Amino acid sequence: MQPCSLCNSIEVTEIPEPKDVRHWKCATCGEIIVSGSLLPSLPKRFEILWLLSAYSRKRSKSGLPPADIHTGNIDAIIEQMHKLKPNSIVESQNRVINYFAERSDLLGSWIEYDENSNLDVILKKTEMRYIIKSLGERNLVEIEGGIQPVVVGASDDPAGDYTFEFGTGRMRLTLEGWEKNEDMQLNRLQSTQGFVAMNFDSKCLEIYIEAIEPAIREAGFDPYRIDQDRHIENINNRILSKIKESRFLVAEFTGHKHGVYFETGFALGLGMPVIWLCEESEFGKVHFDTKPFNHIVWPDKQKLKEELFWFIKANI
Repeated sequence: MQPCSLCNSIEVTEIPEPKDVRHWKCATCGEIIVSGSLLPSLPKRFEILWLLSAYSRKRSKSGLPPADIHTGNIDAIIEQMHKLKPNSIVESQNRVINYFAERSDLLGSWIEYDENSNLDVILKKTEMRYIIKSLGERNLVEIEGGIQPVVVGASDDPAGDYTFEFGTGRMRLTLEGWEKNEDMQLNRLQSTQGFVAMNFDSKCLEIYIEAIEPAIREAGFDPYRIDQDRHIENINNRILSKIKESRFLVAEFTGHKHGVYFETGFALGLGMPVIWLCEESEFGKVHFDTKPFNHIVWPDKQKLKEELFWFIKANI
């Protein structure tokens, strides 16, 4: 049996395809389609295979169509996944805490550790192991089972690198861990900011001024648009930082800019409420991956303003 081309797992099921592609389901990565022209080069790109695995796994867990990876989109997928990685150690730790909290049925419930859950958090496996051990040492996570430090290199080398191997164990958040998770949630819930992701051409700016901005303000929140903010930071870091500070994200897809799709995906990954908008005449162009989400499909600016206002009041 041919192993998974992304994670090398042998728990795979091949799906016959008449085209020059490989289509399979992997127990780790989910369902994947890779073009025949790309397959031979994948082993040479082993450093990024885990990102492709994370991309495919997240799509499968979200109920989206299978990842379709080919020479025309692989670099864009890798760039997208790099941007979705935690950009600080604090964010990495917070994501791991939130990961355990979301999977806990009750306070004190144990969670069987999946050695591939690093893909859900978008961390390398060694990073996930190190952070979990650190959280355990700080009494934020309780670990039951074997996690042993293993020296990489000569055992008598004091400067040797350490990694941590997980045995058959399970984990749960301590009360301190739950308090930390609640603090993170409370900080976001206290935000009055609504991040607006949209096309910035003149037509769409008119939509923003006459419909989106007043609807958000009348609902009791402060709209934020990245092009109105003067700053000297890296633009991508600034966007991600401001999304994290927001209570919700409004995604206006009229014009179908790739950046709107990226920012929306980032917000979804944070568990943030997303309000999906698109002009009625352009809704047919919405990407099929996102079309199933409940959009406010608006015929005119007045209708958009009314529906957006009531959606925020009812759901946010």
